[in-house]
Amino acid sequence: MFRDFRLQYLAHKTFRLFTHWLLVLPSYTEGLPNIMLEAMACGTPVLATPVGAIPDVIIDGKTGFIMENNSPECIADNVVRALEHPDLEQIAEAGRRFVEENFSFEKTVENWKEILQNIE
Repeated sequence: MFRDFRLQYLAHKTFRLFTHWLLVLPSYTEGLPNIMLEAMACGTPVLATPVGAIPDVIIDGKTGFIMENNSPECIADNVVRALEHPDLEQIAEAGRRFVEENFSFEKTVENWKEILQNIE
């Protein structure tokens, strides 16, 4: 049925894996994706490629997960790595706190005030 062991492994683990949600963002190019910030703000862990501003927000194993590239093999390996990480709940919470501290409405207003005050 499945020729690739990783796919067979994933299919076998399906029911256990769906006890956690994971946003997978295998982009070739990005700016700062809103979907990533929204997922993190909800406490959903994120697995993404290191493009655009993603590495400014996601620190692998700290606030989310970074995968080297977006090949199917790399995605499959990293989905398993993320979902089986022993600190998955703490990583998701750290990501949620990071977004709350750095991307809230209040923080945005504070940042804009600072920028506008420094214009000469």
